Amino acid sequence: GLIMKRINEYRKLFNAESESTLKELKTAYRNLVKDWHPDKFQEGDEKAAEAEIMSRKIIENHIEEHINTAVNIDDAQKSQINNIAEIMINSLNNGGTIYWCGNGGSSSDSQHLAAELIGRYDQDRRPLNSLSLTTDSAVLTCIANDYGFDDIFSRQIEGLGKSGDILVGISTSGKSQNVYKALKKAQDMNVITIGFLGKGGGEILSVCDNHITINSNVTARIQEMHI
Repeated sequence: GLIMKRINEYRKLFNAESESTLKELKTAYRNLVKDWHPDKFQEGDEKAAEAEIMSRKIIENHIEEHINTAVNIDDAQKSQINNIAEIMINSLNNGGTIYWCGNGGSSSDSQHLAAELIGRYDQDRRPLNSLSLTTDSAVLTCIANDYGFDDIFSRQIEGLGKSGDILVGISTSGKSQNVYKALKKAQDMNVITIGFLGKGGGEILSVCDNHITINSNVTARIQEMHI
């Protein structure tokens, strides 16, 4: 009855193709709350309505942006993803190890992706050789203290990597110096280098044998596509 009428009024305004005025949305929301919870409604209390409207808008904008970023992955990028998958399979089948590195959220992504290879992902199979270079706090702090933060990954790949292995460097900006130095060192050792990048690829693009560069300048969207 009346409640459904109010809900439909609110939805119609909220989902309107043309931008509805904030005042109209606030009024529709206030009417809905007033009819649904009259005991909780206070005349003139528009802050809660405004917060609800803005929160919903933010959520919908983020979801729409995520979908658009995924949809805009073109055929060339899809071919590159397939090519990288084949390179990884070939390395693993020949006893290679896939190493990962990155900073912040990309550090977490490194751990996540290494764990999926060592673990089972979506079906039982043998564990696949994979290691994130972001996890050993003793190694990281030792190298950072004795050499510098820019060397925390390159020093590790120098000690662990061998020809035919793979190093995946993850950087949403393409500018992370420790990732750059690690990939450069890897190339000197005939370790295959792969970049998961964004924002045009940055300086790191020059030290990648293969790369997936997400066409976005928004860090959150880039990280979502990397995973």
